[in-house]
Amino acid sequence: KGGLFGAYVPFFSLWLFSKGYNMEVIGMFAVLDLCATAVLLPLIGGLLDAYQVHNKGLVAILVTVGLTKYSMLHFYDKLWVLVILTIISAPFVKASNAVLDSLCLYAFPQKGEFPKVRMWGSVGFGCFALLAGFVVDAVGSVDIVIVVFAISAICAAIFWAVIIPYIPTLRQDAS
Repeated sequence: KGGLFGAYVPFFSLWLFSKGYNMEVIGMFAVLDLCATAVLLPLIGGLLDAYQVHNKGLVAILVTVGLTKYSMLHFYDKLWVLVILTIISAPFVKASNAVLDSLCLYAFPQKGEFPKVRMWGSVGFGCFALLAGFVVDAVGSVDIVIVVFAISAICAAIFWAVIIPYIPTLRQDAS
């Protein structure tokens, strides 16, 4: 999880800049990200808790993230579409972190193992950010980060949907 976001988070502002947006607009996107997350993240978590669909919810969240981020590539020149896609995707990106953390914590019989997983997620974040920088330099376009992030989110959703039944310590969704 950490690695996936490490390849995306530092590059979104750079991607906006490469599409011709000025610093004020890029700053507006940063504020929009925070505001949308502050308002919608509790709602997303509340819905997942109320219906006990954390696994299916994670799959839906990752698919939503993948599709919205990929859509940004096609609508980069339409500010209001990017605003709507950001309002949708920002809280879902953060929700995927929160849901995966809680599922991971629940799956560990010894809760003391969880900080080690978080540490490796942080290492992955840094490594993938560095790797993404090299890839951007090699390809010559920041678009590659958005493409890889979107595809990774979709692949993670498919992987999670397939692997859920095979993790015995994982809390299963309500029927």
